[in-house]
Order: sequence, then structure tokens, then C-alpha cells
Amino acid sequence: MIKRGGFCRLQVVEIPEYRLPENPSPAQIAAALEKEGGSLRRNIPRDSLLLSLCIEGEELDSRGLSTLLEGIPMLGKTGACFVIGSSHGLDPALKQEGRR
Repeated sequence: MIKRGGFCRLQVVEIPEYRLPENPSPAQIAAALEKEGGSLRRNIPRDSLLLSLCIEGEELDSRGLSTLLEGIPMLGKTGACFVIGSSHGLDPALKQEGRR
């Protein structure tokens, strides 16, 4: 879904979740997160700043988020990509790629 407005172009991309058994093992969860991370990575525009939204991340208020978004061009990026993980979180490697 793409929405166009006066201030931005917003695109929402949903990746199908990787199905896990009823009581998954830590190894099964890690494998699922890695596969989901690969699917997410293929959908992140190359010139976007990756922002992972996860529980262990840095909390920003409205002003902090505004400051971050205003600084995107100074980072050599043309947009932002917000990534939200499944109930098991996000692929650790994908989180490491964010906000660089």
C-alpha cells in the first residue's frame, strides 16, 4: 500500500510470518527470525535509514524522532524504513544493521 501526501510518501510492506510449532525451541525461533530477517532485508530500499522498532531499542519522544528524521539527508540517505518484528522479535543481524 502506498500513500502520497504533502509531506511524504508512505509505503507499507507486510512480510508473511514464518510459522513455528506450538512450543518452538530456541533454535527454531532463531532460524525463523533469520528467515524473516532475509525477507525484510530484501524489501528495504537501499538508500533508506533502517530503524528497528523493538523492545530493547532506544526510546524516543516526538522531538527526538523528529530530530532523527530531519537528519536523514546528512547521513546520505533519502528515506527511513521502520521495521517491526514478530512476537519473537527481530533478527539480531538486522537490528545491528539499523541506524548506521
